[in-house]
Amino acid sequence: MIVIACEAPGVEAWKTKLAMLRSYRRAHGHLAPRQDAVWGGRSNNLLPVRQPIASLRRKGALGKDPERAEKRAAQLTAVEGTAAGAARGATLSRCPSSQ
Repeated sequence: MIVIACEAPGVEAWKTKLAMLRSYRRAHGHLAPRQDAVWGGRSNNLLPVRQPIASLRRKGALGKDPERAEKRAAQLTAVEGTAAGAARGATLSRCPSSQ
């Protein structure tokens, strides 16, 4: 018997976005990409970086379910401490070279 675990809608997209942010942060040391920045493994699989970060700044961007939003905020904090604050309206840290 094969059992396939089904996740709630949006969970896979969240995991993909979080993995992309982790990878970008590891490579660049910050989460303050240029407006036109893209990131990904192959040239045909590049994702925009700035838009997901900007989207996380919106109120309610981490979900309507308070438990899920809290969990996602903790995951973002693990990527970069200020990122979870950005989801609640603070600013993301700036690129060290732009200060």
